[in-house]
Amino acid sequence: MLIPLITLALGASILGIDHFYQGKRGKVLEQWETANATFRVRVTAYEEKALIIPGAIYVFQSALVGSEKWQEIMALEFDDPVPIPREHVCFVDHRTAYAFMGETYAVTTDGGQTWTQWNSEAALKDRADVLSRSIMKVDLSSDGSGRMQLYEHPDQKGAVPILRTQDYGRNWN
Repeated sequence: MLIPLITLALGASILGIDHFYQGKRGKVLEQWETANATFRVRVTAYEEKALIIPGAIYVFQSALVGSEKWQEIMALEFDDPVPIPREHVCFVDHRTAYAFMGETYAVTTDGGQTWTQWNSEAALKDRADVLSRSIMKVDLSSDGSGRMQLYEHPDQKGAVPILRTQDYGRNWN
């Protein structure tokens, strides 16, 4: 059974069939929205329609209060559907907010007009496993300073990495 799957995967890769691994958005599983006085953030969980390992796609969007013009902040695919992590969308003040899920963090400092993404997989190449690169908690202040806590690696008890930022999380050290 493994040989046909490998052959199918190679054939799909050669033919450029992205949806073999990357799914398409199916029906809405859950949707949640929050806002401050300036802008709104909406998270929609879609059923992922994929040929192998279907899961869920989480789409984060923002729009100005009173507008229905939504812009996509980030779209993340997960093997297993989980409830929308509502505590992972935080407003710092009327212009600044951040959101995170899995290995991806996004921040805006201009009222939701533009968003900057940071991804721990790209930034933390020394942490080989997905769990230890996953973002557990973020605290960000209105002056741009903040802390990010990653999940503890199962083999390194007590070695919970704390990253720090001085630029609203555009960069973490």
